Amino acid sequence: MARLICDAQPDGPALKAAFQFLNRDPLASGSMAVVVALQVADWLWLHFQPKRALSLWYQRRFAGGGLRMRRIGIVALARRLLIALWRYLAAGVIPEDARLIASQI
Repeated sequence: MARLICDAQPDGPALKAAFQFLNRDPLASGSMAVVVALQVADWLWLHFQPKRALSLWYQRRFAGGGLRMRRIGIVALARRLLIALWRYLAAGVIPEDARLIASQI
């Protein structure tokens, strides 16, 4: 995902496909792999960053609802995380209250 955003031209088709996910209809993007990757990243974010601002926002807003509300919430969280990732990769702005861990790779 990060490579897709880093390597994409500002007006290139790969970046447009990734950001079309921000539309109300995720199937309109034509790239379900991007949609699935974002949703998996969201669940991982909630699991590994539970006390961070975006996770707390999700918990406050959607965790008390039913399955439908949590699905809507995970898409909303995906949008926010995609924007935060874009800001991090483009300008080096770390998402609010996020914890970075050095990779062993």
